[in-house]
Amino acid sequence: MRVSFDEATHTYWHGDKEVPGVTSILKAIGLSKDYSNVDTFYRDRGVAVALAIELFLKGTLDEKTIDPVILPYWEGFKRYWDKHAEKPVFIEEHLGHERLWFAGKADLVTEQRIVDWKVSKSYDKVSGLQGEGYKTIFGLMPFRIVQFPGEGKFEIFEYDDKAETWPHVIAVYNWVRKTYPRKKING
Repeated sequence: MRVSFDEATHTYWHGDKEVPGVTSILKAIGLSKDYSNVDTFYRDRGVAVALAIELFLKGTLDEKTIDPVILPYWEGFKRYWDKHAEKPVFIEEHLGHERLWFAGKADLVTEQRIVDWKVSKSYDKVSGLQGEGYKTIFGLMPFRIVQFPGEGKFEIFEYDDKAETWPHVIAVYNWVRKTYPRKKING
């Protein structure tokens, strides 16, 4: 299902109906990390690295414009790409799943896998569920996290499960959405 994405509100839309995203679903059911107290520098750095990768994959990046702050992460990506390059099918594509009513954005979809970039030194255990959501949307193929901890390095985390848990995640999300916030009853 085609969806539009509102950058300002970080929300997905199908026509005039809001569609919950994979990340917001995981946050609503308490499974994602709490980033509210994290310095925006780290979020902005991740966004800049992802943008550089997107522009590179689309053939429009001028590498001379890369900020020195993101160079150690960019170098990690380049080392990864030199060893694992695959022809992109989708780059930064926003799609939705009509029956389960949710949406997501894949950083990269190739004929072999779905890839998500992470700019972090720590591993996020919820990534496997995130991948299940993406696989439900983009097709049941292996999901790969490529993490860039800096210093020109990269780490790969593979998930090749069959996305059988994602419908249950949606069921819990729908239950939470309908149940909370509860009305307080004074007695």
